[in-house]
Amino acid sequence: MLGGFLLGYSLAWTAMAGAALVLLLSRQPPKEMFTQVDGTLLLFFAALFVVTHGVAQAGIAERIHGALAPFLGHDATQQTVRFGFFTVAACQLVSNVPFVLLAAHWVPKLADPHLGWLSLALVSTLAGNLTPVASVANLIVLELAGDKGRIPFLRFLWLGALCTFLPLALGVACLLLERMYS
Repeated sequence: MLGGFLLGYSLAWTAMAGAALVLLLSRQPPKEMFTQVDGTLLLFFAALFVVTHGVAQAGIAERIHGALAPFLGHDATQQTVRFGFFTVAACQLVSNVPFVLLAAHWVPKLADPHLGWLSLALVSTLAGNLTPVASVANLIVLELAGDKGRIPFLRFLWLGALCTFLPLALGVACLLLERMYS
């Protein structure tokens, strides 16, 4: 799969080919493997994408962008920093994956869309570390861990803040420096 990704093949087809290869090489009956699939989790993700698409189709995402755009500034540096702060906040409300799906409509309208895509990837990923709800992966891990994974919210937030804001400051600075010198 890594080879397919590096060669620029379609992400979806490369992932499906990789999954098919794993099925073939495992030498287990597919029925046994499919019984391990968490149907509730798949339904949750499907619903998440349906709701996100509905929000976009209803024009809600565009109205949010219209209200937000004046606060982002006009140059790429201002937009990167301000949109980054908004991204961190929004990921805490709706989780990082649905936010990225909505924000994807806004990035082409930024002063430097290339920088916008890079910063959206960086910021939304790191924003997922801040609270348990900021990333569906956090919720999955905490749910699977059960009683062994119980972490008080404020303790998660304290550790999450360290894992979010320190790398974010460094990462955004690196993106802006790279842009300045390229």
